[in-house]
Amino acid sequence: MTSGILLGELIMVPDVVEVIGFTLFPLIGGIVGPILVKNDSNTEWYNNLNKPWFDPPEWVFGPVWTVLYIMMGYASYLVYKELQGKAGQEFGYTPLYVFYLQLIVNWIWYPVNFGLHDLADSALLSVVLLILVLVTFYLFYQVNAEAGLLLVPYIAWAAFATILSFAYYKLNKPYQVVSFL
Repeated sequence: MTSGILLGELIMVPDVVEVIGFTLFPLIGGIVGPILVKNDSNTEWYNNLNKPWFDPPEWVFGPVWTVLYIMMGYASYLVYKELQGKAGQEFGYTPLYVFYLQLIVNWIWYPVNFGLHDLADSALLSVVLLILVLVTFYLFYQVNAEAGLLLVPYIAWAAFATILSFAYYKLNKPYQVVSFL
């Protein structure tokens, strides 16, 4: 049975609130993190860093993360709906638990990097995030192939971000041993 609202007796409208909620939820950290740590001191720190040659222009990050957050949010909705049926008996809610864990790590990265100016730990968090994104992809794909495939661009970007984080670390802290949070 499809959840939704019956308009007249002809049209069944899906539960739009659920779709929108799941789809937009990941954007929260992508909006709140920068707001919390954005100030002149942090901007000056970032502007003075040695940047790798492959560092994208600053304006690229906002649109890329917005699209990725929306895609991962919609993927989580697809998995949630599958887990309410037969798939839930097989997987439980583990795919969503791992998804939310990776989302928390994702949200933590920005304040660690730009708020604490900790390039070593942000590089380490990038590795942890990439691993969690790969596990999330695997679990999502097992439940709903479309949901898993929606995470493929996120995997590519997380891998690139990991390389970028280590490049920033290497160029700006060449003699410091990587810390472990």
